[in-house]
Amino acid sequence: MVGSRRNKKKHERGVSIPLVLAMVIFLTVATPAIISSFDWLKGFWLSHTYIAKVTVKGNQRVSSSDILDASRLRVGIDSICSLMPHVVEKRIRTRSRYLKRVLVRHRFAREKRAGLCGQITIEIEEREPTALISAGKSDGSFIVIDAQGFILETTRAGSRAAGVFPHENLPVILGVDKKALSGSSQGTFACPVLELALEALVITRSVAPELLNEISCIDARDPDNIVLLLQGKERASEVTVRLASNLIEEGLSNILPVIAKRRKENRGMKYMDARFSGTVYCGEETHYEERRWKSG
Repeated sequence: MVGSRRNKKKHERGVSIPLVLAMVIFLTVATPAIISSFDWLKGFWLSHTYIAKVTVKGNQRVSSSDILDASRLRVGIDSICSLMPHVVEKRIRTRSRYLKRVLVRHRFAREKRAGLCGQITIEIEEREPTALISAGKSDGSFIVIDAQGFILETTRAGSRAAGVFPHENLPVILGVDKKALSGSSQGTFACPVLELALEALVITRSVAPELLNEISCIDARDPDNIVLLLQGKERASEVTVRLASNLIEEGLSNILPVIAKRRKENRGMKYMDARFSGTVYCGEETHYEERRWKSG
C-alpha cells in the first residue's frame, strides 16, 4: 500500500528537470546539423531536377521562338538550381522594345518517364503601339510610340494602298519637335504637344473607342483647338473635329450621338466643333488650314 502511494507521487511529479535540460541541450546542438543536412539534400535534389518544359504566355507581337531564344534556357540540360529568374527576365526584355514586362515562374512536376522535373512559365506583357510620328525623312519613315511616348520602332509606310504597312490604323501626331526625339536613353521624350495628343488618344480609347481607328491625324499644338481628322471606313470622307484641352472627354461624348445620327441619315459633314460645353457645331465647310496637316 505504501509502495503504491510512493509510485503514484513519483508519477505525479512528471519528468525530472535534468531530463528536460538534457533534451533542450540536445535540440540546441542537433538543430543546426539537421537544417544543414536538409539544405544539402534540397540542393542535391534541385541540382538533379532539370527543366523539362518552357511555356510562353501573353505575347502577340514578339514570337515565342524569339523569346525562348533570348532566354537561353536549355530544356533537359539546365537544372532548376541554376535558374536565376531576374537574369532570364533581363535577357528577354532586351530582345524587343515591345516587351514591357517579363515574369519568369517555375514549379516542380512529376512525369512518368522523367520523374521529378521543372517546368518554366514565361509571362509577357507587351507595349501597345498607339501613334505615329513622322521621322522627318523623305522615305516616308515613321516612329511608332505607345501611350506613354515610349519609342517602339522606326518603320516605313511603304505602299499603304497595297496594305503592307503594319500600322495603317494608327494616327499620326503632328507638330512634334524633332529635337525632342533624340538623346533619350529610356525610350521616352518630353514634349507638351506630344503629351497632350497622347492624352486625347487615351481619352478617346476610353470614351469613344469606335472613333479610335478613324483618327488619321491629330494636331495638339494649340491646347484650345486640338484638331482630329477622322476618316470613314472607306477612307473617302473626312471630318475635322475640334476639341479643347479642358473639355476633351465632354467634347467626345457630345459628338458621338451627332455622328451616329448623321451617318444614319446619310448626311455628310466637314467639321464638328466640340470645344464648348454642351454644344456641338457642325458644318459643311472647314476654315482649318489644310497646310497644317502636311506640316509635321
